[in-house]
Amino acid sequence: MKDEQFSEYLSLARERDARYTLYFENLALQLRLRELSGGAPPAADGYADPAVLRLALDRCREQLSSTQRDLAKMTDEYSETVPRREFDCLENKANELGKEVEQLQAELAAVRDKCQRALGKLGREGKGVDPWEQVLRPEQGGSAAGLAGPSETSASGRSVSWGGRGRE
Repeated sequence: MKDEQFSEYLSLARERDARYTLYFENLALQLRLRELSGGAPPAADGYADPAVLRLALDRCREQLSSTQRDLAKMTDEYSETVPRREFDCLENKANELGKEVEQLQAELAAVRDKCQRALGKLGREGKGVDPWEQVLRPEQGGSAAGLAGPSETSASGRSVSWGGRGRE
């Protein structure tokens, strides 16, 4: 196993050396081409230096990883926040629903008032006292024994029929 790894290491080292050789030969040819074509002198071009290129590449990689970390952090921090456009839309909807609730509450109050007036009117017309109220309040003249009788007369003078099962 170690022999296989060592031989693989040697082959990778040779490939690396070959790549470096090709890179530097390519660089030398490009510099020679610039000299012949009348371009800038080779000393003025600082980006041709492999050490500078490697440093620039390493720095770019560091900045990229830093930016990716910041982006991931911001994504995690703001994942539960609502975008402004969606917030405005939801706020408008909430305001409209609030107005609708107020309107419905006003209608409900009007209907309750109308029902209270109708109940008051019924009470004033003298419909009589409910016999159940007399039975449930014996101190006001009602008695529990009144349930057993076949009929009774209510306070208004009407005859109320009572069976053994309850009101009929």
